[in-house]
Amino acid sequence: MKISCFTVQEIPKVDQLVEFCTKETCVLVFPKAYLDAQKEKEILDHLRKSLPENHRIFRSGVWTVSITISIKRVISCAQIHRHIEAFYNALQCYIVLSEKLSRKDPSLLNDENWILVEEHGIHNRYEHVHTQQVLETTNYRMQNLEDLDPYFFGSFIKTHHKFPVLKELVMDPFHDCCKLIDFWTDDPVSIQRIKELFTNSL
Repeated sequence: MKISCFTVQEIPKVDQLVEFCTKETCVLVFPKAYLDAQKEKEILDHLRKSLPENHRIFRSGVWTVSITISIKRVISCAQIHRHIEAFYNALQCYIVLSEKLSRKDPSLLNDENWILVEEHGIHNRYEHVHTQQVLETTNYRMQNLEDLDPYFFGSFIKTHHKFPVLKELVMDPFHDCCKLIDFWTDDPVSIQRIKELFTNSL
C-alpha cells in the first residue's frame, strides 16, 4: 500500500498504520524536495518509537522526485522467545551444513545430493536435488553472528523440512531474520548461546 504524504502531518495515525500492515507493507511516499535528512531522521525515529516492536521501519527508496519509507510487520519478540530453541537448532544446522558445503565435503557433494548452482562474489548457492532445500552461504568459515546473512538464513529456514513452525513464522526471509538477529544481539543469553554454537559446530 502506497500513501503519499506531502507533510509530516499527513502521515496516518499509528493505529491506522498497524491496521494497514496486517495485510501488506505500507510505503510512505514523500516529495524529495520536502524530506531533507533531518526531517527523514525525525520521521524514522518517531515511527520506530510509536509503532509496536513487531514492525520494521526503513528507507526503501530514493527516486527522482520522491523518497519512500516502508513499514513492514515482522515476527515479534514474544514469538522468537517462544520458539527460541527451534531457532537455535536451525542456526546450528545452517552453520554445520554451510561449513561442509563451503569446504566441499565429499560426503555431501559426491553423492550428487547437493549441487552448486551459483557462485557470486564470496557467496555460493547450493540446492538439494531431491528436497529442493536451498543453502546460500559465504565461501569462507563463519565465525560469529556478524557473518550471518539474514536473507540466506531465512531462505534456509523457509526451504527446510525440519522446521515447519519456523517456516510459518518467517514470512519474509530478510526482514524477519533481521529482527531475529537484532533480538539475539540484544539478549545476553542468546549471545552466549550463539557463541557456543559457532564454537562447537565448526
